[in-house]
Amino acid sequence: METILVTGVDGYIGSELVKKLLNLNYFVIGVSRQLRSSFDNKNYAQMQVDLSNCIELESALSKLSIDCIIHLAGLPYKKNGRVYSWSEHYRINYLASKTLVDYANKIQCKFCYSSSVDVYGDIDCSVADTEIEVKPISSYGISKYMTENYIRDTLINSRYMIARLSPVYSSQNTLDINKRIYLKYPRIGYISNKTALLSVISRDNVVDKIIFWLKNEVKSGIYNFVDDETVKSRDYIKNEKSNGRMQFVVYIPNNLLRSFYKIVKIVRKRTQHPLMLKLEVMSKKMLNDIVIDNNYSIQNKSSLFDVIYGDE
Repeated sequence: METILVTGVDGYIGSELVKKLLNLNYFVIGVSRQLRSSFDNKNYAQMQVDLSNCIELESALSKLSIDCIIHLAGLPYKKNGRVYSWSEHYRINYLASKTLVDYANKIQCKFCYSSSVDVYGDIDCSVADTEIEVKPISSYGISKYMTENYIRDTLINSRYMIARLSPVYSSQNTLDINKRIYLKYPRIGYISNKTALLSVISRDNVVDKIIFWLKNEVKSGIYNFVDDETVKSRDYIKNEKSNGRMQFVVYIPNNLLRSFYKIVKIVRKRTQHPLMLKLEVMSKKMLNDIVIDNNYSIQNKSSLFDVIYGDE
């Protein structure tokens, strides 16, 4: 029986992944700051540790014997309206990850890292594939990209996967998608490009892709995680309206939004003001002008408008 260490077990993806791993008869060690668990299973053990405390983390890891680390924990760009600082992203998204990578290298175990398509940032093309040069904007994207590079430089002799996740959704949670079509949820939406496409991925597909990698000899590297089919923004808006949400839709001319983005970008570079950075990231996402290339795909089980996931 393989032993899998999973960080972020209390999170949106981690909680679902652990359920699936236990069903597949893996022994799972869940890492969390708080000693709480909803997994009543003999093959599950909880490890209480603060990932940002590198000394504590190193000590806890040294007592374990594991076959694979799946690192899902991390600090988002913002939470509850608060944008996290560079020092916070650096400490949690990079330094904590570095400790886990060093341990994986030491014991030569498999390593899966949950990154983000936010690392692409301000690229100059309409389709993002894993071979192009990335230009992350936010401290979140930069910290993720730094960790990616450290993994590639360190895990020379271990099998690893860097998963660049598109916005993740499930039937109960479409928050990441709503950020790209709502000015104020759930009443006021916007559209700037009537042909804009949304590159997204269902939580079920994220879990399936990780398990597929775990069970098969997939080549080490960076992979975009995205559903097989992109979704038109206007179709998603129609779906929201048909479900009684989004009572108003504001049309923002694409050229106007693009000009605003360019101005904010220039001002941010000159002033380094955090508000300008926030506006730059927000307006870039509002443009919805980058399609994520699907270079690692298994059969897409989920429809955005009729989500089915789990073992069904």
